[in-house]
Amino acid sequence: LKLTDEVMTVKYSPDARYVAVGLMDSTVKVFFEDSLKFFLSLYGHRLPVLSIDISSDSTLLVSASADKTIKVWGLDFGDCHKSFLAHDDSVSQVRFVPDTHYLFSAGKDRVVKYWDADRFEHIITLHGHHAEVWALAVSHSGAFVVSGANDRSLRVWERTDEQVFLEEERERRMEAMYDDAAQVEAKSIGDMDGSGIDGSAKGSTDVTQQGGKSSVVGLKAGERLMQALDLAHNELERWSKYRRLLLARAALSDGRAGRGKRMTGLERAIEEYKQVMNIGDSSDDEQDDSDSDSDSSSDDNGSKKHQKKNKTKKKKNKKSVSITRPPPNPLLQGMSASDYVFKALTTMRSAQIEEALLVLPFEYVVRLLRFVLDFVENGRRIELCVRVASFLVKIHQKQIVSNQMLVNTLARLRTATRAQLQRRKDLIGYNMAALRFVRSSVKSNSNAYFFGDNNSSSSNNDNPRVKRARQ
Repeated sequence: LKLTDEVMTVKYSPDARYVAVGLMDSTVKVFFEDSLKFFLSLYGHRLPVLSIDISSDSTLLVSASADKTIKVWGLDFGDCHKSFLAHDDSVSQVRFVPDTHYLFSAGKDRVVKYWDADRFEHIITLHGHHAEVWALAVSHSGAFVVSGANDRSLRVWERTDEQVFLEEERERRMEAMYDDAAQVEAKSIGDMDGSGIDGSAKGSTDVTQQGGKSSVVGLKAGERLMQALDLAHNELERWSKYRRLLLARAALSDGRAGRGKRMTGLERAIEEYKQVMNIGDSSDDEQDDSDSDSDSSSDDNGSKKHQKKNKTKKKKNKKSVSITRPPPNPLLQGMSASDYVFKALTTMRSAQIEEALLVLPFEYVVRLLRFVLDFVENGRRIELCVRVASFLVKIHQKQIVSNQMLVNTLARLRTATRAQLQRRKDLIGYNMAALRFVRSSVKSNSNAYFFGDNNSSSSNNDNPRVKRARQ
């Protein structure tokens, strides 16, 4: 079979019906396998076709070209279903995932991308190579893909159970695009001003660009942390109100209300309990009873019976009202308020923590420090808690000193932190002493050294040549 131009790539269809050939003239020719007769000619690329692949059901053909595009073709009529501007440089490889219409592409822009050829969507971008990616292979099960690049490396990308949300991936790509554009603009402005000549000015522009690049990511992390703090605060308020009502009901039943100034907090809870339960004061009830008695003298017997019925209904309504236990909040995903905030704090990347803490208002700083105190007292991620607490105190030092809201919290936090650090210090010292003891016992009981010390000296002593030289 002779062709009109140089052949760049060849693919055999899985159903053994077609042979597809990518040519230097930017076209893809499809021939029948048995007779090698011409079947389809696929036009559309502007530069040579570098790679082609056919899906497992032999219904779709994908082609990659040096014009940075990927085209999805139908093998029934040869129509172009979709054309993607896939990479920032030439697309070197495309491969379908077996038994699906998902595909991977690789290019000279050092990245591997994952696509959906049915919905024509870009799913995810895989970064890792430091040079042009020239080779790509997908496993038969689709569990992993291997890429080879000009940086002399092979990378294995494994499929995980983590869900990928297309909207979030889209937002990340848009943010990256805007950040790159901002960096280019800032660099051009710096070159025009001549600030790039001075080292100090260049360092300041680098810091500014770095802060602008990470501001969006840090802002989103701070918003997620504030949302978690709001949910936790509302949950604690619900349970605090429930406990106050229980305390007030117990106080009313025991007759402990109104015993002096010490019961002011309890009396407030009792007032709140009466408002929730729609209960009036006893004096008001007595006044109502006296009024009803005075009015009843002028009324007939029928009105008295009617008033008695109304009173019994009111009493029944009062008795029917009860304090209900707060239902669980589904937004907390079955966790307590403290656990939910701890999860939100620990799932953030280490580089985003300080940026997220910078956007917190002081009200949320107070809430977070109280949660951090709870984490430290329970011995949970002491290093992270100390880092968060020290950063917040450093940033909001003036507000903390001025309003004195967090004095008790910070004092307890200091005490708990010192106790936890001392406990860990003792544990490390105990383990080090145990290791030293094991090492000394091994040395004394055998000729072998525990950590491989003095191996060279022992080998030299056993060497006959060394013995002769000494003699």
